[in-house]
Amino acid sequence: MHSYLNAIYKYGHLYDRETGKRILLKDDVELAVVIQSRLDDIYLIDPKNDPNDEGNKPRSVEELSTQVYSEGFDEVRQLKGRGEYLYFVIKAGDKNEQGRRPYECCFRVQLLEELYMVWKGPSTLDGDFYSSEGRTRSCSCVVDKLEYGELETRYFEPVYGSSLSDVYTLTYEMYFARYGRSGPNIYKHLLLYVRQHGHPFMQIRRRILSASINFGNGQ
Repeated sequence: MHSYLNAIYKYGHLYDRETGKRILLKDDVELAVVIQSRLDDIYLIDPKNDPNDEGNKPRSVEELSTQVYSEGFDEVRQLKGRGEYLYFVIKAGDKNEQGRRPYECCFRVQLLEELYMVWKGPSTLDGDFYSSEGRTRSCSCVVDKLEYGELETRYFEPVYGSSLSDVYTLTYEMYFARYGRSGPNIYKHLLLYVRQHGHPFMQIRRRILSASINFGNGQ
């Protein structure tokens, strides 16, 4: 059975030209697309997800260190080095009777710059944690692999961004937008390795204690 729809693509969605209503398709619906305009109107690369975009290009070690020091932080600690990995899990969709969601996917993030924790003001050690609130600086990174989950790997594409929060939100919007919004804080979802248990954000914070202050050592 074939159905014909006279549609127009606007604002990232398909709209029925006659009714002006959004066309909502179920997963795995097969489409034959006839484009009644120039092929130049087709993007070969997502302009918001282009690794060569200036906003996504990683800074050199020298550029990054100069920028961090110029911001006047009292202390800088490196959490992860350039080229290292972090992971996060996205659970999306309505829960079933067993309390499970239809999608549970783990993604790998490669850091394209050093990941730093920074403080303004004294940061004295109190047990396993620093008493003053530090914050994690933005760093260029890419979601480069689907580790496991219900997504089909042939449809996976890398997601570039200027921060961990950025790539987490963009990944959620790319694959799970129909299920609502992503959580506001990626650091509650970050893992140091695949299938990690416990409290991953706390473990990342603990790494501060042994992190190097030196720029660009990649350790």
